[in-house]
Amino acid sequence: MTQLISAGMISAKKEAGEILVAVDKNGTREPKTKAEFINTRFGTLQSHPITISEATKKCDVPRSTIKTWIYRNNYITPIFSDKYPACFDEADIAYCAQIYHQRKVAGTGFFGAPLLDENGLPYELKHPDLAQYRRKKKE
Repeated sequence: MTQLISAGMISAKKEAGEILVAVDKNGTREPKTKAEFINTRFGTLQSHPITISEATKKCDVPRSTIKTWIYRNNYITPIFSDKYPACFDEADIAYCAQIYHQRKVAGTGFFGAPLLDENGLPYELKHPDLAQYRRKKKE
């Protein structure tokens, strides 16, 4: 299957560590978007407000990482930004946390690399071997 994908005979993309293959016209499904992915995996959490402190405890992600996702990268938008403390969509935080933990377990933390691409899907390094080589050389 991976050889057919590499040869361009099958269209597919990688999302959250899984390969999604487009189904032909007899099927009905193309690879998922960020919104569809969140609806299927975290639909029960959508529109539930959560603070940064609560998200840190619940998702087991460092506070500074969550703040970076919110304020620097704009991966997560506030639900109530005019209140204190600000509240964010729990589904968005859970989505980012899942990708974060998958990378951590796989050993591909990509320190300094974006978590999501411009479409909101997990960012893929173009040359992961080169990045790993440079990290080891720097150490």
